[in-house]
Amino acid sequence: MTELGLTWEREQLNSRQYRHVLHLKPIAYRHDDGYLRRIVSDWIDSGIANRPHIVTASRLMTSVGDDGMRRIHPTREAERYMEIGAPFVKVGGTWRKVSFSNTVRTKNMLAWTRPEANLAIIHAGHYVKLAMELKGGYVPEDGLVAFPVGLSGLTRSGAKILADGQTVALLRPPVAYDAANESDVRKINYQFTSLGGQPYLLMTLPSLAGMARPVVDPTLTLSEGEAGANTDTWLRSSSPNSNYGTNASLYIGDNLAAVDCGNCSLVKFDISSIPAGSTIYSVTASFYEDEAQAGNGGATTRTITLHRMLRNWVEAEATWNIYSTGNSWTTGGGRGDGTDRVGTASASVQSGVKAANDHVDFTGAGLVADVQGWLDEDYNNYGWLLDCDSNFSGVSEYSNSRYRSSDHATAAQRPVLTVIYTEGGGASIIPHAMHYARMRRAQ
Repeated sequence: MTELGLTWEREQLNSRQYRHVLHLKPIAYRHDDGYLRRIVSDWIDSGIANRPHIVTASRLMTSVGDDGMRRIHPTREAERYMEIGAPFVKVGGTWRKVSFSNTVRTKNMLAWTRPEANLAIIHAGHYVKLAMELKGGYVPEDGLVAFPVGLSGLTRSGAKILADGQTVALLRPPVAYDAANESDVRKINYQFTSLGGQPYLLMTLPSLAGMARPVVDPTLTLSEGEAGANTDTWLRSSSPNSNYGTNASLYIGDNLAAVDCGNCSLVKFDISSIPAGSTIYSVTASFYEDEAQAGNGGATTRTITLHRMLRNWVEAEATWNIYSTGNSWTTGGGRGDGTDRVGTASASVQSGVKAANDHVDFTGAGLVADVQGWLDEDYNNYGWLLDCDSNFSGVSEYSNSRYRSSDHATAAQRPVLTVIYTEGGGASIIPHAMHYARMRRAQ
């Protein structure tokens, strides 16, 4: 028997034992019939002439026209939507709509191109991103980009989108980032204003100097109430006051200034869907590694560790210096043993053993003890710190590991926590490897 929740899935292994898989972001949505269905964020043909591209199997139901105009339905009701049009820029002091043509549809991405910029709309299940990459040194006149916006059946309060007074979606603060160096993220000043009687989202770009591939990124995401207890972020010593809570990667390793282990990351899974009183049998924290640079500086591997956290850090606020607004780590990067984190690692792996583009699994008794302690409320669930040893100082940025985060566009490559537990009541435990074998024979 299998069950599906918004952020978890559970398989019954025997009368009392279960395999419980936890995800950081929603994997399901509530369909119009009231049942939960698995999210599918790939674009398909809508059959509607003016908005031919559509994603229906998500709470962020979205349709897009060939000109890039998108209509997003965060409540899955046809009459309620936020509409965002194609970008406008100034040409000779006059606002003009940027025309795109020849839409290319690839899974969860729609793409357009023109000499000055490439445009992509990416649907990731819990967010819809517009990424406009500027090419050949092009910068919009006066550094301004405007998107016409409109609401039907919804209201807006600042960056929040509301339905019947409840926040259902958020406009993330737009940023410009370098696609060739995703650590280079710069805030974009924005405001909602009126141009010629039409509401617009007006963005003033920062200096893009030094960016090889500058990308303008406004993103609409589900409200934190959807899965707010599940979070992850990257902490970077060379940008100690920068927050990377919406970054697509989690880095662990050295930074550009050759600071040994100058990058670490935080991750927290909500385990509240595991029944109270259960006995935890095994725990596996799995991360998809898309870059492994072991070997820089002469080493072949290095140790990546998981430490249980002691601070109630906040994804959208945590930096190398602070764990939430106004609250500093004892030691930068949350490394204060006994204050910021538990000094003894709960689990470790040797990074660089596996090739890039593969899953890295942390297991062991330490993780079992952590999850059991959180479940029994022996201590608060503040998640883990992904950290590294200091056995060498790398010679290039981010040696040695980069894991994909919960905000990566590919849902199957986001962090996953798999817990095998026995319900309260004293059932005997059968090693789960035996269950795998039994399942294989039954197929």
